[in-house]
Amino acid sequence: MERTFDRRTMYLISVFQTTTSLFPKDCIENNNTVYYILPKDGKVSYEQRMALSKILGKKISFIRYYDNLEDFLKYMISPKVKVDRLDGNTIVLKLNKFNYMKYKKHKELVDTIISRLYGVDKVLVKTII
Repeated sequence: MERTFDRRTMYLISVFQTTTSLFPKDCIENNNTVYYILPKDGKVSYEQRMALSKILGKKISFIRYYDNLEDFLKYMISPKVKVDRLDGNTIVLKLNKFNYMKYKKHKELVDTIISRLYGVDKVLVKTII
């Protein structure tokens, strides 16, 4: 899947790469936080994290990238999440009430990541009792 980056994202990735010598899979800026999606083996030290935060003037958070969408959602939401694909661009998440609240709290971020990295345009949620 091909992605395009705007100038701000290119700048954030460039600063990250210069500071850490790692290349992130993606970067998302949300409110006062910059989220870097790192490869599985990517590690950033505390000093590098603080340097990034100081340079950018924002909080820095790291999210691990997974090749498989279901593994990624289990990492982000809960190991108990179940994912069904309706078609190529739509998925259904089956969550209990607690995990639904966790998803709802980070909905904008999770939806942006799965759209950009996994090509999912629509996320439907079904709560399980």
